[in-house]
Amino acid sequence: MSDFDRNYATVTRVGADRAAIDAGLRAHMIRIYNYMAAAVALTGVVSWLTFDAATTTNAAGKLVLTSLGQTLYSGPATIVLFLGTLGLVFAISWMINRLSVGTALLMFMAYSALLGVMLSSVFLVYTGTSITRVFFISAASF
Repeated sequence: MSDFDRNYATVTRVGADRAAIDAGLRAHMIRIYNYMAAAVALTGVVSWLTFDAATTTNAAGKLVLTSLGQTLYSGPATIVLFLGTLGLVFAISWMINRLSVGTALLMFMAYSALLGVMLSSVFLVYTGTSITRVFFISAASF
C-alpha cells in the first residue's frame, strides 16, 4: 500500500562509518547541552543578583523595593525589558545564517542574561525554597 520500507532498519552499514557518525553526533549534542546548561545557569545567577540588588529587608523583616527595583518592576522599564528580550530573539533568528559562532554564542548569552533580569520578579512572589525545589525537579526530569 505505501512506499514505507519496514526492513530499512535491518540494512547493514559499514561499522566504522556508523561509529564515526555516532561519535560525532554525540559530541555535538553534548556541546549543545553544555551551552544550554551554561545559559540556564547564567539566567538563574543574573536573576538572583538582580533580585538581590532590587530589594532590601526593612526593620520589620519585609521586602522593600530599592530604586532599582521600583524602576525594574513597575512602569515602562518592564515593557522595555520584555520588548528587548523579544527583539533579541528576532534579531538572532533573522541573522543566524550570517553570524559567526562566537557572535551567535555571545548574543545567546546576552539573551540569557536579559531573560534573567526579566524573570527576577519571580522572586518577589515565591520563596527561595520553592524556586530551588522547582529548579532541581526540572533539572532532574531533563
